[in-house]
Amino acid sequence: MYEMETFRERTLANRYQPRQHLPPNFPSVLKEYAREVLRAQPEDVLQWSANYFKRLALETDPLQAQQPPPGHFTPVVEDEEREAVAQRLLRMFAELDSDESGVLPMQTIKQALLETCKLSPSQALYVLTSTALAENDPVDYTAFATESCGAVLFFEQTHHEFEVSNVENATVHGLSRRDVEQEFLRLMRYADEEATGLFSLDQYYNVLANAPYHLTRRDLRLLRIEAARNSEKAVDYEAELAYMFDRLLLAEQFSRFDEDE
Repeated sequence: MYEMETFRERTLANRYQPRQHLPPNFPSVLKEYAREVLRAQPEDVLQWSANYFKRLALETDPLQAQQPPPGHFTPVVEDEEREAVAQRLLRMFAELDSDESGVLPMQTIKQALLETCKLSPSQALYVLTSTALAENDPVDYTAFATESCGAVLFFEQTHHEFEVSNVENATVHGLSRRDVEQEFLRLMRYADEEATGLFSLDQYYNVLANAPYHLTRRDLRLLRIEAARNSEKAVDYEAELAYMFDRLLLAEQFSRFDEDE
């Protein structure tokens, strides 16, 4: 069976190749690189190295560093209006990506939608929960810009708003407000074996996902995004229960809106 060569095998010199000479500045570049690696001690040396040499190249050409070349942000959608929004979102997120990792925390993306795009909290949550990317944190913001540009454009053009009903006898998934608070408190206390009152975000999400109340993916995304975390990034699940019913009602409105469309 034919086996593909590895990158190392393809780039190894062999006896039939002409003798190659190192560029004049190679030793000094390599020495400086090695010193910076020792100083930084990166966990992912390949990603760190890619960022290091990219910064070095931009420092060598300051004009390029100040003004990305044409096509740096390539078109991601076919519709011109949506493409313009996608490009704008991509540039906005790239400016927030200080380490050029290509990902941003979910809360950073949410704040950008609120403060820069001027979306309302419910509009921003609709955008965030419309994509499966919301199930990961941090988020690949290039993919997010592509998937969310249509919704952002819609809200900018229509200013459509969502309002949660405060009807006293309202239910969601067949549960009243009191039912939601009591049933989810019971489930969370059962899962909290050490009785700390705290979960990691993933633990909190898993309890919700395994609850026998048929929460939708949109429900789960919204509850995950809105979960407040303390300085140690833990979720106080009892504090979250006070907001859970209204958040589920909002997620239900989002789903009905999608169905009407």
